[in-house]
Order: sequence, then C-alpha cells, then structure tokens
Amino acid sequence: MSHDLRWIAPTPPEPDFAVLAGNQLTREFHEEIQRRHEFERYCQWYHATAHRHRREVQKMQKDLSKSIRLVLSGTAAITTITARPLCFF
Repeated sequence: MSHDLRWIAPTPPEPDFAVLAGNQLTREFHEEIQRRHEFERYCQWYHATAHRHRREVQKMQKDLSKSIRLVLSGTAAITTITARPLCFF
C-alpha cells in the first residue's frame, strides 16, 4: 500500500544544504547592513539633538545672566534709595 502512495505524493528530493547555507548567510548579511544603517541614523540624530540642546542651554544661560544683571542693577538702586535713614522726628 505505501508503495502505491509514491505515485500520488512522490518523495521529495533531499534539500541542497549548500544553497540553504548560502541563503542564510545572505539574509544575515543584509540584516547586519540594515542594523548598521539604523545605528548610523540614530547616531546622526543623537549628535544633532545634542548640538541643538547645547545651543539652547547657552541661550538660557545668556538669558539668565541678563536677568541676574537686571535684578542686581535694580537691587543696587533700591538699596541706595532705602539705605538712607528714615527720621520722623
């Protein structure tokens, strides 16, 4: 009976392992290229973002310095005005 089934569903040929190994190697190679490309894009984004953040921090530091100077100049004027003794006699 099993001899009759070979005519309906023939036995498949043995796989060519050299071809399968080549296909596996090709797929792994392309996956590695993709990973490296994505990592390169991430590094470019990271450097651009870090550069932008450094510029923003510098701007905030300048703004803070200006604000401190304004406050200190205003405080100096206030202290000179209030430093006079108040006499109500």
